[in-house]
Amino acid sequence: MARASATFAAPPQRPADNRLAPLRLLVLATFIVVAATIGGMAGVNTIDVLAVIFTDGLVAFIDVLAATLGGMAIIRRIVPGAGRALLVASGAGLGLGLLLTAGLMLGLCGWLNAGSAWALVGVLALGGLDLYVDRRRWIRPLALEPAAWLWLLPAVGLGVALVAACLPPGLLWGDEPHGYDVISYHLQIPREWYDAGRILPLEHNVFSHFPLGQETLYLVLMHQMGGAHEAMYACQFLSLLLMGLATVAVYGAVSGMNASASPV
Repeated sequence: MARASATFAAPPQRPADNRLAPLRLLVLATFIVVAATIGGMAGVNTIDVLAVIFTDGLVAFIDVLAATLGGMAIIRRIVPGAGRALLVASGAGLGLGLLLTAGLMLGLCGWLNAGSAWALVGVLALGGLDLYVDRRRWIRPLALEPAAWLWLLPAVGLGVALVAACLPPGLLWGDEPHGYDVISYHLQIPREWYDAGRILPLEHNVFSHFPLGQETLYLVLMHQMGGAHEAMYACQFLSLLLMGLATVAVYGAVSGMNASASPV
């Protein structure tokens, strides 16, 4: 009888892993700070701002996430021991570079459209699937130091930047004047490419002969969103996401230098 009860006894419970609790608390606090900043900045327009963030901003986030995953899958094979921050930043740089190069090639041939734009993003996302399958090897609990709570300070800036990305292009640059760079070529050139159905020289706009890597990503977004005006906020969110990735890259570089300088 004792043998039977031992057979059907519940398996011993493993001790709870509380290593992620501080990280979850920091993420929750960051979310609260960002949300409070958005509410304070947008006021009665908070609902409208949130609607733009979770629609237009979501498309830009999907593109950057897919490109980052695809690039990380390649980087991880080339540099197996890369730190997490540098792995994310390098993967984003490689993945976005592949996305804009493919978009450039398709655009020059006149083959870039909504279907092909989403297909490019989908291919990059599928390329990063093995990261999810093998996630236990490269995702480790992040040990938080007390100084990590200082990230709540730039979280206020993030909330301000999210609200600013929901404003029509050109309103924030009164000293240029009136967002000249933005409305004359950063968004205007991909808009004309979108209207023409292909990437081509614009003889009336000398800026179209500059290297236009990020503007090609704007063109991809315009095809995904169905027009230049429809994608103008998504393009601004893309710029915001790239600034965030630059922050991750700086953090990864500094962390790597500190690790290499520490005594063995």
